[in-house]
Amino acid sequence: MHDAANLLKSVPRPVVVDLRERAEFEQGHVSGAISVPSAEFKERLDGLKLPKAEAVILYDADDVRAREATKLMYESGYQGALTLKGGLDAWRAAGHGVVKP
Repeated sequence: MHDAANLLKSVPRPVVVDLRERAEFEQGHVSGAISVPSAEFKERLDGLKLPKAEAVILYDADDVRAREATKLMYESGYQGALTLKGGLDAWRAAGHGVVKP
């Protein structure tokens, strides 16, 4: 399994999904991430048209909601779903930047 943090530095970059609430997303997020609040994720999954065989990185603040969403994706046939370990908190603590819309 690939390390999600390293994949975020690769080219081409994988799809990145921020599962936090919209207000949290607007306070800063991983560059290129799309906002899909975790409460809406299950209902919106099919409509997002995410790749089933390529990396899709999911994160939230601390990775709890992201692990649940990653499990849901695997159960729905998305073999490339990955959780950003430790979430955005760990991403920031490691010195990686965030962007604001």
